[in-house]
Amino acid sequence: MRKIIVFDFDHTLFSTTQFKSETANNLLGIGIPLKIIQETEQGAKINGCYLGFKKQVGLIKKALPNNHILLSELLNAFELVMENSNRFIYPDVRSTLRILLRRNYHLILLSSGERHSQRRKINNSGIAKYFQRIIVSSQLEKTKSFARIFRKRSQMFYVEDSLIAIKEIKKKFPSVITIRVCRQDGAYSQQKESFLADFSVNDFSSNFFKLLAIPRG
Repeated sequence: MRKIIVFDFDHTLFSTTQFKSETANNLLGIGIPLKIIQETEQGAKINGCYLGFKKQVGLIKKALPNNHILLSELLNAFELVMENSNRFIYPDVRSTLRILLRRNYHLILLSSGERHSQRRKINNSGIAKYFQRIIVSSQLEKTKSFARIFRKRSQMFYVEDSLIAIKEIKKKFPSVITIRVCRQDGAYSQQKESFLADFSVNDFSSNFFKLLAIPRG
């Protein structure tokens, strides 16, 4: 039986918290107030989906019309972080993906966000090479994208940090084994478990591999 593992990206494989923190520090460094950074980040979202840093830059310029900071400086503050996305991959991710490939797992990345920015972030992270397929959805609700990769005759795992996303997938595809990854800096680390995933881990340590019934080495 074919074994497929579908991974979420942000807060599961990639420390989006650190990514945003460094971006904010760059903006603070060129004189953008923290309040404006926070407000424009929220303003650059539709239904919780971030529309990309160019949208946020436009909102910053609009919020500070008399500010002397150049558009190129704002864009560069984001670009510097985007270009170095490989620094925000969690330390246990690369070795985990290599082991899974050696064990003949079929790996798929399923992420959401503004497609251009999200694909750049994924490509710059350096882990795209481990996945047989990468899907970026512009919507937070991932079930439509998951339907494209669901295979009834395969054993499928879904690895995600958000219990809401897990609930949506489990409801639509009950045979999929869901594993919640609750990172300390994750966006949903404080999320109450009103819905329980099949399994929960804090990282990709030996417990994760035990769930897959394979040795870590």
